[in-house]
Amino acid sequence: MAAAACSGWARHALRAGLAAFLLAGCAAGGLGAGFTATGPTIRDGSSGYVVETTPGKDAQGRAMVSGYVYGRGGRPRVLLESLDANGSPIAQQLVYVDQDMSAGHAYFEVRPNTPGVSYRGRVQSVQSLFNGAP
Repeated sequence: MAAAACSGWARHALRAGLAAFLLAGCAAGGLGAGFTATGPTIRDGSSGYVVETTPGKDAQGRAMVSGYVYGRGGRPRVLLESLDANGSPIAQQLVYVDQDMSAGHAYFEVRPNTPGVSYRGRVQSVQSLFNGAP
């Protein structure tokens, strides 16, 4: 619809940009396609928000963690703990989730600084998206 109002050169540029975008998505295998789960999902609701974490590996075989944060709006920061075989924390890392929870949840993927057997996440803080909000 917008291309009809453009000049021939602009229409060509729009088509070329769209084609490049689609090809890049196909070459990457789609969103999140490089993640393979390798363990069970852990849910933690101790912070008033529910955080699900799932250990996995990326396409190169490196440790990855994917998960969801469920809550009421804002942009969460998750304290991710790498756990040993006994469930004891061996490392912590702060993850800035680049989505807001306006739909009631936000998805994240991160490569842990210290790989563990499993991972636990808790919401450390939530950045408000409203101007003037406390």
